[in-house]
Amino acid sequence: MNNTRILFGITIALLLVVIGGLYFDDPNRAAPQPAQEQAAAEEVKKEQEAQADKVAQESAEMKEQLAAMQAEMEARALEHEQQMKALLEAKELTEGELKNERIERERFERMVNARKMAIRTAPQLTTITEALIDQGFVVIGAGQDKNVSVGQKFRVRRGDSVVGRIEVTSVDAEHAVAEAVPGSMPEREEGDAPWFVAGDEVIGLE
Repeated sequence: MNNTRILFGITIALLLVVIGGLYFDDPNRAAPQPAQEQAAAEEVKKEQEAQADKVAQESAEMKEQLAAMQAEMEARALEHEQQMKALLEAKELTEGELKNERIERERFERMVNARKMAIRTAPQLTTITEALIDQGFVVIGAGQDKNVSVGQKFRVRRGDSVVGRIEVTSVDAEHAVAEAVPGSMPEREEGDAPWFVAGDEVIGLE
């Protein structure tokens, strides 16, 4: 009985010795070493520094984007202000042009009306008695008896309008022959009345 216990104790002791030897001789044991702990700490530090750099870079990029957006907004605001200023100036210019145009039109109308009045009230010297269109001259019912002389020029009135000018080329006692002054006749279209007709009034208005 005692021998058996002794053998059992020796066996247990040998097992403990073998297990202890295996534990201390295993090169892959998981016991932490100071060098490994330092390497792990440095790795963590590097990761933290990389994360901090990433955050700083993202922050800088965000600041740049905000600055760019601010600059673009200011540029658009300036452009809008310039466009509004240009529109206001154009409006003022347009109003000024319209005013000047209205003044010029009124002045022209007054001039035309005054001219019509002068034509309408101009004294009649005589009338065209014959209009020889094919021969290119007219005969008027005034001559030496009304002091008509060669070279005199008269206007021919029809209603309230002057239809042309004539120049006397020959005179007798009571009649004169005249030709149209070049460039004094308005352009005529087909169907218009003849350039001069019998009954047109000869006036002295120049």
